[in-house]
Amino acid sequence: MPALDLFWYDGGMKPRLPVEISEHGIQIDREGILFIGDEGAIIAGFNGQDPRLFAKGQNKPLRMDENSPQGGSRSAAGRGDDRQSSWLQAFKGGEPSPGSFLNAGAITDAVNLGTVALRAGKNVLFDSENMKITNLSEADKYLYREYRKGWEL
Repeated sequence: MPALDLFWYDGGMKPRLPVEISEHGIQIDREGILFIGDEGAIIAGFNGQDPRLFAKGQNKPLRMDENSPQGGSRSAAGRGDDRQSSWLQAFKGGEPSPGSFLNAGAITDAVNLGTVALRAGKNVLFDSENMKITNLSEADKYLYREYRKGWEL
């Protein structure tokens, strides 16, 4: 996939909302998700609940029904109940859902890089192919752990 810019805000910091959202008087919650693309933006709660699309002057909810990629029945917590069924489906040789554990590596990398940036106190640029921070060599120490003798991996 092509490179993309990912910005992680934490500790009370929030991104500046694009005009497509701010012109509607929308405020970002304490925790949430914001996707900004070339043709608009999507804002949702921390677990992806209540997503709204802001594009071409419109502010409209995104449907979360059986036919959508996020579809399936919803639990009381607002998450689909397909998390366990995705595992079972994959173990039985079927196709796992797009939100399955097979994508967890990239998600884990993103969360860990957010932590690296917080510890380094600066923005970091990550070369995923070479597993290295390219703009701040001293931040590389947060990517790896020195193991005690006898406990190496």
